[in-house]
Amino acid sequence: MKKFENLPLPLLLIMAAAGIAILFFAPEILERLLVPLEENAPWFFVMAAMLIAAFLMAWEQFIPWKWMPAIVLVIAGVTVAGLHLVPEEIVRNVQDDIMLPIILVVGLFLMFVGSRYQKRRNKAKAYRWQIYAIEESGKEVADEIARYNALSYVFEGFMDVTKLTDGELRLTCTRRHHVDFYGVQVPMYEFDIYWNSERVGNIRLRIGYSEGMYYSGQVGFAISEVHRGKGHALKACRLLAPVAKHHKMTKLLMTNTDGNIASYRVCEKLGAKFVRKAELPDWHDMHDEGHRYMNIFEWDLLDT
Repeated sequence: MKKFENLPLPLLLIMAAAGIAILFFAPEILERLLVPLEENAPWFFVMAAMLIAAFLMAWEQFIPWKWMPAIVLVIAGVTVAGLHLVPEEIVRNVQDDIMLPIILVVGLFLMFVGSRYQKRRNKAKAYRWQIYAIEESGKEVADEIARYNALSYVFEGFMDVTKLTDGELRLTCTRRHHVDFYGVQVPMYEFDIYWNSERVGNIRLRIGYSEGMYYSGQVGFAISEVHRGKGHALKACRLLAPVAKHHKMTKLLMTNTDGNIASYRVCEKLGAKFVRKAELPDWHDMHDEGHRYMNIFEWDLLDT
């Protein structure tokens, strides 16, 4: 019975009524089904179209799959009741005029409109749940920031590194900032990324932890559009690991916005753990750029 716990009561009642109708009228319906095919085919064509449309809408996620048994049962119950209650003369005459296509078009239209409404309603509900979850996670975010800020690291000056390479990709250090000009008050390395002597992007590594870095992350990269999708960002991130370890850092935070699918996949391929989706505070620089939520990942360097 647990399968039906999430179904609304009206739908459960309709399901029960449809089931009773099918059982009660089954003998007479079987007799009606034996009428020559040319007489009943148009009527059943409409019902079959309704069922196909319902399955297509479920496939496109307009309606949840768990509702499909109930929907099929309701359509079958309506068909059974209709065939029993509607006089045979009307059933036969429907195929002789324009009523059959009208029934089909109107039925499909109502199903489509209803499913679109349900999908928008589901999206709105999911959005409200998401906002509620984000609001409820405020204290957890504060605890996480405190935990990351308590992590130890060592910075007694920048590491003497001019080039990092794996044999194919090369990082060349171009700048060292004692205070990150992106608004996070920690030292930062900046590297250009080269592949086959061609510059394909850049990557940054921030040393230390702060509240702002919880949302910005220790690692940030940008790859030229023509060179994306070739794994350069993933290799560049791995090349930074020795630098972070030199400063006794054990965990690196990596963040990205919802629309940055490429960055999200880089984090996954690195083996970084998804922490949460966090709301950006209004004091953060990225909030002024129009961003509102960040995906937070934790990359454990002890696993590399």
